[in-house]
Amino acid sequence: MRLYLEKNSKVYKLILGSFCLSILFLFIPTLVNYQGNKIIYILFTILFNLLIFNIILRKTSFYEIFFGLLIWLGFWFKFSIFESNIYRFHSIFDGRALCDFNQNNFDLILVISSIGCMGFLLSILVSTFFHNKNLSTLLIDKLLIKKKTFFFLLFLILISYLIIILININFNFYQKGLLPSNTFFYLESIFLPYLYNVGFGAALCFIIYNLHILNQKNIYIILFLLCAEGFITNTSMLSRNMILYTSSIFLGYLLVLTNEKKSIKIKNFFFISVLFLVLTFLLSNFVTNKLRSSEYVMHENNRSTNKEYKCKISENEKFLRAPELFNLLLTRSIGIEGIITTYSNKKILGFDLIKKSLSETGLEKQSFYEEKFLAKQKRFKSYKNSNQVILPGIFGYLYYTGSGFFLFFGIFFISLIFIIYEKITIIFTRNTLFASFISFVVVWRLINFGYLVSNTINFIIAIIVTTLLIFFLQKSIIFNNHHKKL
Repeated sequence: MRLYLEKNSKVYKLILGSFCLSILFLFIPTLVNYQGNKIIYILFTILFNLLIFNIILRKTSFYEIFFGLLIWLGFWFKFSIFESNIYRFHSIFDGRALCDFNQNNFDLILVISSIGCMGFLLSILVSTFFHNKNLSTLLIDKLLIKKKTFFFLLFLILISYLIIILININFNFYQKGLLPSNTFFYLESIFLPYLYNVGFGAALCFIIYNLHILNQKNIYIILFLLCAEGFITNTSMLSRNMILYTSSIFLGYLLVLTNEKKSIKIKNFFFISVLFLVLTFLLSNFVTNKLRSSEYVMHENNRSTNKEYKCKISENEKFLRAPELFNLLLTRSIGIEGIITTYSNKKILGFDLIKKSLSETGLEKQSFYEEKFLAKQKRFKSYKNSNQVILPGIFGYLYYTGSGFFLFFGIFFISLIFIIYEKITIIFTRNTLFASFISFVVVWRLINFGYLVSNTINFIIAIIVTTLLIFFLQKSIIFNNHHKKL
């Protein structure tokens, strides 16, 4: 399913113009300050910004939107804002990637990153051959809901959701970055991680889609459900990722609205929705930070241990105070640091390293990535009961092999498979909200890839099973209006 803005609209022109000016504002000082081959940086800029122009100028899939935007942030934006001297702060590169790194090698880092980007661009090009014209519209007007069945499922889902949330809040089974305070029959290791990362969002997509079919005037009830579920789910697991989590579902719903023949005032609804989403996210971030400050207890020797390791960085580093959300955006946009770190350890790279990474169990004192690539830094857990790990991301992980060809074709096939899977999801479920959410879940996994890689098969099974579950639930409550109502 494709999402796009009308090219003649003022909003479209404003977005395109603002983006072009922003690119120039960041590109020019970076090009001036860059000490390497400037042609390489220009090509790096063109390739990664094609991802954003692909979103703005073309009818694009949800996977392309999420993956394109996040690797743009993690590669071009992060590198350019550092190299431009606008915000030159080494800690935005997760894992102290620039410590002991010879910045004269940035040319090769940009080349390797660009190879991965080209793999994704090729997958976008090839995916156009799988376009299905039957997916261009959603015929919601021709669908009816079995009300009794739907409201029974709605009641069951809401009660189950509230019970699970309360259990997790009271017993701290599953919280981001912390080891579980309690354990009970795989609840903390399988069921709650699945529900929080996939299950709750999928259930919300099911509810919203069918509420809309039931009555297309339910848009503000749906907006409330979006904000409420995003706030409760993310806050209760101490996650600051609400804006992306909720926006992925909202994007799918926006597509449903734009495809309807009976148009509502979408512009007004869009701006009101964005306002409420942002306000709810800020509230969620504030509450989560307060909860994290009480749950994340530092080791007593934290300060003294930090002094044991001195990070060798550029003398030009600027220690600027920036808004916390801006710091969070940069540090959580994982990308180029994975390539920097793996390339810096090129002597150990090879296909055997990929094989060895599959044996990681999570019981080790350090993650495989930290042990092999960051051992010199003498890293330690800053917080008691912490299970925080540093990740290379999918680009950095595929470059464990030291092969640009493997990186290129790995990104190509992974992206092509999931772009096609998104199309299949829409065909079977008719639910663009769910397709958008699942694509986001997949992309977020790829961006944060590199830990317990062998569990990827379980992740894929969870995605497939969830899709089948939504399919059968939809089948049980929806019928065409030319059929006799049961």
